[in-house]
Amino acid sequence: MGVVTDTSIIIGFLKGHQPEVDYIEHALRKGTLTITAITVFELKVGLAANSKRERLLTKFFQQVTILPFDGQAALAAAMIENKLRSGGEVIGVPDTLIAGICLARNLSLFTLNEEHFKRVPGLEVLTPTSASSSQE
Repeated sequence: MGVVTDTSIIIGFLKGHQPEVDYIEHALRKGTLTITAITVFELKVGLAANSKRERLLTKFFQQVTILPFDGQAALAAAMIENKLRSGGEVIGVPDTLIAGICLARNLSLFTLNEEHFKRVPGLEVLTPTSASSSQE
């Protein structure tokens, strides 16, 4: 099963947090780093005022696989939203869309927001701790 890297991990990487830096650098070397179009959106909006990071992001996006939000992902995200809403446990639209992309493609999600994403039925959630043990 492949792995999608969540926005929270990319932000940690940009801030120089070592576990995230190690993971991203390793994945970039292997050519296996995958993110979603939703993460691109979140990062571009969040870093719009920082031209140095903006240039870094532009180069970064050229080195990764970016998964689109398509019809299959929309159906999966709607199922997630309805399920979580019925239980009073919504996680927010961007995260629901990211989870939908992962479920539609049968991919795990690597994130710092474990508490958030573990509410999503069927989504395998990985954290820096679990990913570092599987990379070795």
